[in-house]
Amino acid sequence: MRKTLIFTGAMVFSLLLGTNAMAGTWKSDSNGWWYDYGNGSFPKSGWEWIDDDGDSYAESYYFNDKGYIVTNTMLEGYKINSSGAWVDSTGTVQRKEIKAVNKKGLAVTNLDHNHAAELGVNNVIWNNPVTTDYSPSLRGSKARGLSNTVIMLNPWQTSNPALLPVGSPQSGAVFYGFNTETEAGRQELKKIAEKYARSYSDCVDSWVIGNEINNGNTWNFMPNRELNAYTKQYADAFRIWYDAIKKENPGAKVYIPFDYRWNWYSDQGYGYLQASHMLPILNEQLKDTDYGIAWHAYPEDLKDPDFTNDASSKDNFSTPIINMKNIGVLTDFMQQSAYLNSKGNVRSIILSEQGFNAVSDDKQAQMIEEAYNIAKNNPYIDTFYLSRENDLGEVHMGMEMRFGLMDRAGNKRKSFEVYKNLK
Repeated sequence: MRKTLIFTGAMVFSLLLGTNAMAGTWKSDSNGWWYDYGNGSFPKSGWEWIDDDGDSYAESYYFNDKGYIVTNTMLEGYKINSSGAWVDSTGTVQRKEIKAVNKKGLAVTNLDHNHAAELGVNNVIWNNPVTTDYSPSLRGSKARGLSNTVIMLNPWQTSNPALLPVGSPQSGAVFYGFNTETEAGRQELKKIAEKYARSYSDCVDSWVIGNEINNGNTWNFMPNRELNAYTKQYADAFRIWYDAIKKENPGAKVYIPFDYRWNWYSDQGYGYLQASHMLPILNEQLKDTDYGIAWHAYPEDLKDPDFTNDASSKDNFSTPIINMKNIGVLTDFMQQSAYLNSKGNVRSIILSEQGFNAVSDDKQAQMIEEAYNIAKNNPYIDTFYLSRENDLGEVHMGMEMRFGLMDRAGNKRKSFEVYKNLK
């Protein structure tokens, strides 16, 4: 239907007829044609610019209060043709050039000096231990036109022991869950959350609370890792952060982070939980909030960057892992009615960490391009963050992981130019 609307006539860059040009799908029923944004919502009661064929030019349509386009009429002084598009007096469809949605994100090595602008990256993500306030650097980043996301982490420290769920460092634990078991812990967490919410209210757009919470041994250590008790403790901590953040910045987004383990083959041991088991509990406890999901979509074998043949990445809800090969399983799951937000929309989903090991420059560049295009073409994914600007020297199973667009010396790989050119 919509291909008939492509003309080469005059382009009118009017700002009077709406400003959006969101990606989605035309649908029809017995009442007429409407436009599904692909995120649980649709336009209604006004004009909307829509680029329905992805050519970076949008046409303008008027949608009635039920969400259906009107056709063959004059409205507000503008002529609408039989396909619902705004046309001039000669019948030429009016079009507006738009910019493609840029989902590129990056975990930068330095907030003050990085390659985000050169790469065309709009979104940067930053690991933020609760022991350090980065507001000057985050304000500078915001002033440069970047959208900042912070990952709020609870490392071992002695300055604020009430935040910690244990009284001594634990072997293998890198970060700890926030202590909500005691009143002193809850009050201290409330003070910390309120402090950062105020300090970051003008410079942080999105917050991730914790890291890979389905790993209760390494990244979110808690002494009680029984599924229900562990999940409730995280939900309680999330709500404290959420309430503080939303009070200072109602438009901020707040995310729950998971690694790629969705429904692993078997129990990997005490403290390793599955996202598919935790999400129903979290959703029940946090359904009244506008929580989002921050997913880590690494290849199954971190050493091998080629995710396209990952055997544990299956196209159903029983899949052991969810990564870039089958990321649609996650977005399909979150489209279920039980998981929609209070407005009936699909919750925000970001891919907050994924890296592709440079076993060769060509292979890394190829996998980054394929992964980004999968994310770009999925309307339910808001942002795709590469996990490293530079290599950091991490070792996995005896092999140094080279996830960076640059090596540790700052030399650019082929993937740097590839990522730069992706739109």
